[in-house]
Amino acid sequence: MRDRGRSVWRSLRGMIAAWWRVDRVRVSPREGELLRLRPKSLVTVDGVPAEVLRRKEMCGTLTQGVLYECQTADGMALLDIRISKAAGRLEISWSLSGRGEVLLEHQIEVFG
Repeated sequence: MRDRGRSVWRSLRGMIAAWWRVDRVRVSPREGELLRLRPKSLVTVDGVPAEVLRRKEMCGTLTQGVLYECQTADGMALLDIRISKAAGRLEISWSLSGRGEVLLEHQIEVFG
């Protein structure tokens, strides 16, 4: 019985160690804020006020991210925020009125 307890403990320890070493994407609190926006959140994107209407999480082999559908005074817009696993950084694109542009994270302000 005692050997069985040690075996269980050893297996548990091995599982925890494997979980700890797994390659996880880590982001800064600011980047995390951009990935956790919820519907009804208010943001300005490159100076354009917008309200988040919907969010869709994306998970691929090379990138993870969130696609936000937003309402602006000029119509619908898409805010695409992805984490590149290879580069370890955010890739942000904004599409409004058929025009797309790449942004830096400081060009987005979150208000709630």
